[in-house]
Amino acid sequence: VCSDINKPNGQYVLPFNRQAVVKFCHHLPVRKFGGIGKVKEKLLAQLLSISTGGDLFARRYDLFHLFSETTAQWLLQLSVGSSTGSSGGNDEDTPTRKSVRYCTCIKG
Repeated sequence: VCSDINKPNGQYVLPFNRQAVVKFCHHLPVRKFGGIGKVKEKLLAQLLSISTGGDLFARRYDLFHLFSETTAQWLLQLSVGSSTGSSGGNDEDTPTRKSVRYCTCIKG
């Protein structure tokens, strides 16, 4: 995300502290957050008038009324820059993988 700032020749360095990251995320458009595509961006804008990370944080209580708990927590984490790397797509009705397949090919 920082690489998109000050293009083409400038550089942007985000200080590595909580306050700087939260401030940066609050001004960031929601579409720039990983996992938020066109559909989720449009949904957030139409339902809650959310367009930035700061808007997400300001409407954090409403998120829990409109989305599953998992998705609402994920969106809240994005708004303060502390995402776990998992998108909010794994709701209660989405099956979770319970096994891993391992294959070996033997040439004869």
